[in-house]
Amino acid sequence: MTRNITLTMMTGSAFLLAATQAEAQGRNCGPHGAVTAHLAEKFNESRTMMGLAANQMVIEVFVNAESGSWTIIVTRPDGVTCLVASGSNADVIPAALLNTDPEA
Repeated sequence: MTRNITLTMMTGSAFLLAATQAEAQGRNCGPHGAVTAHLAEKFNESRTMMGLAANQMVIEVFVNAESGSWTIIVTRPDGVTCLVASGSNADVIPAALLNTDPEA
């Protein structure tokens, strides 16, 4: 499952390059607070991961551990937040269970 999340993150990163000004005016973008409130209210998703991409965009992954729904959003340096991917069947793996053995 971790590989699926990694693959999804890589796919989502490809979409980052396409986050143009025109998309910012689309319905999948908006102020960060409004986007995250919508994810919490409509899907009961909460942030499980965040990171800073090389292009200075903040990537966040939101998950509803009960339903398995997940969403990846990206916030550009100008503060506009856009949805880049969403799906189902997320499996949140506690850090203690992650396999960090490169030989495995």
